[in-house]
Amino acid sequence: MAAPVGTNSFTSTESKKSEQTLREVISEVIEVPEFENFSLARSYSVNEIYNSTIATTKTGRDTTSEPDTGLLYYRGKVVGLGDNKWQKSNNNACQRIFQFLADSITLKLDSKRVFVVLDGPGFESINESGHVPGQSGGTLVRCQHHFTTLVCPKKSEITKEFKKYLRRIMIEEEQ
Repeated sequence: MAAPVGTNSFTSTESKKSEQTLREVISEVIEVPEFENFSLARSYSVNEIYNSTIATTKTGRDTTSEPDTGLLYYRGKVVGLGDNKWQKSNNNACQRIFQFLADSITLKLDSKRVFVVLDGPGFESINESGHVPGQSGGTLVRCQHHFTTLVCPKKSEITKEFKKYLRRIMIEEEQ
């Protein structure tokens, strides 16, 4: 459910839990010695990456993006970012994920460097053919095409796939 007009946005308990799982995995994996050359920033200025001064808050500060994965650095160079989206079947909040596609283009990152977790009943298939209805299905197809995408994963799958993601980045950056 969207926040009523004129109020602050909110996150459901289920969404917070899903986001927290992803953040825990990333924190744990980044601490593994194999990945010692990676670091994270929790947010970044929209104005800085777009060389602009337009995006500001009411207090005059730069508008920031705060992807759930953080902004990923390898040896001091921006190499990735990503987000977690949890939703019920009747929402379309997951469509906001595509702001990170625009940011990855501006940061000159391959879109597969955007690590996305899509979670919740809105992304569960409703039959054996894998059909996901409505806006969630459309978003899922687009995310799988452009991003490194996990759908309704368990924590162990996030850990395994995030390590593979980091290893792929290391190989690409060393070429």
